[in-house]
Amino acid sequence: GYDAVETFEDMNCIVVDSGELYPVGAVEMHGIKAFAQSRIDEAILDAASLMCQVDGLLKNIFMEMIGNKSDILKPVTDVVYKDGKGLSARVDGKTVLIGNRALMSAHSVEMPSHDYEKKYVKGDREILYLANSGEVTAMFVLSYRPNPEVAKWLRVLAKKELSLIVHATDPNITPHKISADYHYPEEFIQVIPSDLRERYLTLTAPKERAKAYIMS
Repeated sequence: GYDAVETFEDMNCIVVDSGELYPVGAVEMHGIKAFAQSRIDEAILDAASLMCQVDGLLKNIFMEMIGNKSDILKPVTDVVYKDGKGLSARVDGKTVLIGNRALMSAHSVEMPSHDYEKKYVKGDREILYLANSGEVTAMFVLSYRPNPEVAKWLRVLAKKELSLIVHATDPNITPHKISADYHYPEEFIQVIPSDLRERYLTLTAPKERAKAYIMS
């Protein structure tokens, strides 16, 4: 009706979660390099706990690794997203980091060399590191694949020249990557900065009642 037309006629952007751009099955883990072999099981449980807390892209991968046993997940507090770097949090009282080299360097965590990392990055593969209590415990080799159904609708949005505002806690999800994967104009893409993340979460939290201007 006219209420919907008047409400949405000036819309010039759409806000999406990275999980809508890269849904279940779009992220593949090609390997794990453990740096503290005796702690790898603990590291995977820490990662699963943090990913479930933030509903991260890797949540399903890590849950499969622990047999989908949600009852063994550890308590997570003090979650902080660092723009373009990744996540830090307290998991069962310990500091846990999941992110790129820049995040690890910011926390003075000793890293493997760039040459070592390059051995595992081939084609479209990306790296994420996991650190626990100031020590790198694992390196994850990942790839993120575009989804055909998502691509179809993004082509519609691109034709309308709508800006795409993306909520992401994974530092590998950048405007450049989204543009390359989905052929969406990079100048129309922005990742929500950390200082607006809580505002986004508040605005998009489930509501008991809301006006249904449009249904599909």
